[in-house]
Amino acid sequence: MDVLQERNASLQPVTRELHESKRLRVGVAENFKSEAEVAAAFKTAVETIARLGHIMKQTVVPFAGPGTGIQQIERDRKAIGQELFGEIDVVLLPTTATTVPLATNAAANPQGLSSANTAFANYYGLPAMSVPCGFDSNGLPVGLQIVAGPSADLEVLTLGQQYERAGGRFNRHPTL
Repeated sequence: MDVLQERNASLQPVTRELHESKRLRVGVAENFKSEAEVAAAFKTAVETIARLGHIMKQTVVPFAGPGTGIQQIERDRKAIGQELFGEIDVVLLPTTATTVPLATNAAANPQGLSSANTAFANYYGLPAMSVPCGFDSNGLPVGLQIVAGPSADLEVLTLGQQYERAGGRFNRHPTL
């Protein structure tokens, strides 16, 4: 987030808005699958965000993608704004369903780190970011995904910055 602190005049309105206290309607995904370590880190991140004073609401994320192809992508992208983001500004979910596999295990299964939790944001063209929200038992990071409605990039950046300030996890690094 520090990249937005540049003294570039064109970014000043954005950085000013990022520093304002903004209360968001935050949807917490309830229909994701994840390993226990990921779920625990996610739960802690949600608790941190709730303490920031945001309006929290359980929500269902439409993970089902284009089962019959992408012929209806424009229609789907218009509908998601009303269906998922009608009553919330952002949705939270783990970035991945599993912890990061060790290099020795990843060689055996290169697709072992599933994109199931991130693919929907790509399909619908939604602004999203992942911020560290903890570490697994191997000392590797676990990610919190923040997704907003169409063209709501500022909400993603705002909540990401608020969370980083409140959680302090950006000061810690994985063990090597």
